[in-house]
Amino acid sequence: MNRSKEEIIADILTAANEPVNRTLMMYKARLSYTQLMTYTRNLEEKLLIHKTQTGLWIVTDIGRVYLNQYQALVRILESEPLVVSQSMA
Repeated sequence: MNRSKEEIIADILTAANEPVNRTLMMYKARLSYTQLMTYTRNLEEKLLIHKTQTGLWIVTDIGRVYLNQYQALVRILESEPLVVSQSMA
């Protein structure tokens, strides 16, 4: 099954939770070089990740907010469905 764009972004942000180089980010996020370059360019423009002066990537505070919200949404969607009784409907 293919991953969604949102899942790939979450994987990149998770990989960059600690300062990480491009190769390790590619490995942790399971992306090709071309995919990684496309996504990191986009995420940097949106201020979700930042490239340090030493060339390492790290998630920003905004990126952490995105990741926390994404993980919360996944937990909600994976939880058991609520059963609504007929009297409440």
